[in-house]
Amino acid sequence: MIKASILSSLLLLTCSLAVAESKKISGVSLSDTVSFPNLENTTLKSVDAALRQKKVAFLNFDVYVAEILLPPTTAWDKKSSTFEGSSTAGIMMTFLRDVPGKDVSAAFAEGLKKNSVSTDTAAVQDFLKKVASLGDIKKNEVLSLVRLKKEKEDILLVQVSSRFSETIISPTAWTTGILQIWSGKPSDPGLQSFKLKIFN
Repeated sequence: MIKASILSSLLLLTCSLAVAESKKISGVSLSDTVSFPNLENTTLKSVDAALRQKKVAFLNFDVYVAEILLPPTTAWDKKSSTFEGSSTAGIMMTFLRDVPGKDVSAAFAEGLKKNSVSTDTAAVQDFLKKVASLGDIKKNEVLSLVRLKKEKEDILLVQVSSRFSETIISPTAWTTGILQIWSGKPSDPGLQSFKLKIFN
């Protein structure tokens, strides 16, 4: 009886450890829900996550762990159309290394062009300038991009941890193009790998 009790306790401990480990990627603890007070007190749930890497020469470098954010009532089916089509959706990136803001902005611009999204519109230009103005994004900082799509305007929140938070508002539907940086045509093998882990 005692042996059975010990075995049962060990099994429960193993299960709880497995659950704890499943909520981490590359040392980053994944979220359950995330609140954005600066975007009309929006609260989203983290539905999926994966590591984003970048290949330089012959080496793959870990850049960030990205979490897909959707409304709590949205059923996640691992389809890019669900992510892109949700009126409220976002991506939250926990950086695993220091990256200059201008490099992040350039990478986003490359992703937009890959998905045939014009970078010449006022809203997209504003977005890229705001990202470039963030300065260096430090290891463990969190960059969040969250869109709120309304009947006559799109709002995009750009936020870095607690040090930066600004919104971009445009009367034209443009934020889907931002989401497509991750869900659309990948601009490099690292994003291709990320997309295969998230969307299928």
